[in-house]
Amino acid sequence: TRRLPGTLGGHTGWVRTLAIWDVWAYSAACNYLRVWEWDQAEELPSHVTDLRMFTGDLLQIRAAEGYVYTTGVDGALSAWTVNLNHGTLDPLREQLRAHDGRIEGLTLAGDVVYTGSFDGSIRAWNARTLEPLAHLEAAHGGERVHTLVSTPTHLISGGADGCLRTWKLETMVADGIVEHAHRACVRVLNVVGPYTSTVNGPETFGTTDNIRATSRSYMLISGGDEGDICTWQLQCLRNDFHAKDPAIKS
Repeated sequence: TRRLPGTLGGHTGWVRTLAIWDVWAYSAACNYLRVWEWDQAEELPSHVTDLRMFTGDLLQIRAAEGYVYTTGVDGALSAWTVNLNHGTLDPLREQLRAHDGRIEGLTLAGDVVYTGSFDGSIRAWNARTLEPLAHLEAAHGGERVHTLVSTPTHLISGGADGCLRTWKLETMVADGIVEHAHRACVRVLNVVGPYTSTVNGPETFGTTDNIRATSRSYMLISGGDEGDICTWQLQCLRNDFHAKDPAIKS
């Protein structure tokens, strides 16, 4: 890994979140969203424009397929379209009261946006209209929801209860839990995959049968307030979802 020369400046507060789609990069600090353009001929991107939010600091950015989504401390969810010629963002839709607390969990899965909040709930929204599709109250037993990621079939959440929870994307039905995954809050999640693997049981989530099958596997990485980073092997077998014991814990 080599650090490129130069630094992208301009922000005057913490840079909390980053996102990249196509040749466009997005960064947020305090209530400012900055847009950058990557030129393959240059090692560093060039600054395109700034957007100032008037309702509070930005916490998360996600970008995909010509759309950008942001969440904030005020419980707002916003959607923007990317001007492919100039990289500027045009407002599409906004839910000013998407949640009753700050939204730290944000992930995209197809045409659906998922948000998780300090109000303890997880919500699903139409990615183009931001119309509500589903709502899970007390998703982590009433504790704060800090982070969300998704695979093609499942949503995974981490919360202040220290647990990892999985939900089926289409129905938002609970599909598994790893209790005490961390000794404190689960703050951040990331998922890598899929890759092909051979799985041998027994697995967690109450599965007792020995399983040996070729499956689509994902690696989930979780970070907690106590300073631990854990990795989990996720299996998608016959539409079932399992998590094995942490592969690494440091």
